[in-house]
This record gives sequence, structure tokens and C-alpha cells, in this order.
Amino acid sequence: MIRKIFLVVLLALVSFIAGQTTSAQGQGQTERYFPETRHWMSGELLEFYQSNPFPEFVYGYPFTEAFIDPLTGLRTQYLQRARFEYHPENSPGKRVVLSPLGAWIYKPGEPVDITPNNPACRVFDGSPIQVCYSFLDFYLEYGGSNQFGLPISGLEIHGNRIMQFFERARIEWYPESRPGSQITLGNLGEVYFVQSGENDNLREILKDRILPQTDVTELRIHTFLDTAVITRDDTQTIFVTVYDQNLEPVPQAQVTYIVKYENGDILSNLLPSTDELGLTKQTFSVNASEQGIVEIYVTVTYINLSRTLQTSFRIWW
Repeated sequence: MIRKIFLVVLLALVSFIAGQTTSAQGQGQTERYFPETRHWMSGELLEFYQSNPFPEFVYGYPFTEAFIDPLTGLRTQYLQRARFEYHPENSPGKRVVLSPLGAWIYKPGEPVDITPNNPACRVFDGSPIQVCYSFLDFYLEYGGSNQFGLPISGLEIHGNRIMQFFERARIEWYPESRPGSQITLGNLGEVYFVQSGENDNLREILKDRILPQTDVTELRIHTFLDTAVITRDDTQTIFVTVYDQNLEPVPQAQVTYIVKYENGDILSNLLPSTDELGLTKQTFSVNASEQGIVEIYVTVTYINLSRTLQTSFRIWW
């Protein structure tokens, strides 16, 4: 009887997921305040930023206001991992251009030997340089040549760190990080800002701007697991982060999750409320009777807002 009740709840959750509509975040929005760095973006620069599905990860946050570059006469804005230029002569949708920061700061490092025509590598039109292994997976997942440009170096060692340079980015490997976050992007916006001798006053925070209201109108949820592949008698940890429409943490959000095993068994549980960082986590015993994919449905509720996400892991042995 209990299992049937859980199945009804699960089916309702699946229907809820299918009926979710896309957020109105950003529609008609002409400016946005970033509390992480206390700077603003506006107009087509902001539209370009928000058009990327992973803007905070790919570009980081702005650390200057937009300004007119005295050398180019272009409206320019620095972000942690990028530099935006506004070219008014271009057609709509193409007026914001990423500066080729990777090409501007690249200096050769110690090459990492990789055999030619390695099956774990690919080359891309316009460049004979291979992109390989997890670097290739990351490159393709986050936009490939359209986002990062073509490779301008192979894998190289810079300061005891393996990196690869692209026209507009630098991909870096951090083996000491947890699985799933070992490959990331270098903060080339900040690196170039310092190397080029930009005026440090550009970092100055505008003190006469009225900050926007911080009422929560949208929940932005990220959920991830400690281990993607696990044994039947091991434990698993689920992490959930909750942010609002301004990417500020949402504390005291209620989080529940339902675990569905391939044999039909279901586990339901309540996580602790999110903390001041918008984070909650819980470890549970897997106790599976067989191998296969385990699906997890996470539901976050805050006042009158609710959202559900799905993730999964594999029981391998």
C-alpha cells in the first residue's frame, strides 16, 4: 500500500516536471545587478550574457562597469573569464563580441606529448591542433569553437598545471578537485586586465545606484551527487543549491527527494532546510537489490514557489 502511494506521488512529480514552463527571467530586463561583485550589466551586453545557458560558469561575473575603451572607442566590460566588446556597426545579434583573450595572453608552455591521430582526440576546421580527453568533452559541452574559438596550443604545462589555450579561453585541469569539476576555465578576464595595465579605477563600485528589490520571484536549482557510479551496499550523498532570480542564495527553502530504483523500489526523504549559502545535503544508504540506473527527483519549495529537477546515478556492481 505504501509503495502504491509513493508511485502516485512519483507520477505526479513526473507530470509536474513535464508541465514546467521556462522562466521569464531576463525577458524585457534591461539591467541587472550582480551582488557577487557589486557591479551592473545592461542593454545588449546583458542580453548577450544571459543568452548563454551557463553564463556564470563560462563568463563569471562582471568586475567593472561598462566603459569606453580609449584605444578602440568601443563600449567594453570586463568579466572574470571574458571581455565583452560592443560593435554598433554589426547587425543585431552580432554586436557583442568576445575579445580573443586566449590569443592575447598566450605564451608557450611545456608541451604534453600526445600521439597524432589519437582516437580520444579531435581536430577542428581551421586548426591542426588536437583537443583531447576530458578537455575535448568540456570544449564540446560548453560551446566548442563558437564559444571558445579554435585551439591555439596543445596540452601544455604552465606552472605545474596542465592547460590548453583557445582563441577566447583557457581550459585548465585540477585533478585534486572532486570528479565532475576537475576541468574548468581560467579567469582570463582578470588575468588580461592586470597584464594589460588597465586602470584599476575601472573596478570602482557605483555607490549612487539604487539596488534592486531582492524579493524571491524565481528558484534556480542545481543538484548533484557525490558519486556517479556506486556499489549496491554503498552510501550516496545528494547536494542541492537554491538561488533566486538574482543568483543570491535562498536560505530556509524546503527540499524533498524521491529515489526510484529499477526494480520499482522507492525511497522518499526530507533534506534539512537550505543554509545561508542556499545549500543543503544528505547522505543515504543505497541498499539496492540489483544493478542499474537510479533516478532521483528533487523538489524545492519556498513560500509560494516550487520547482522539481531530476538527476540519476548508476549502480554498477
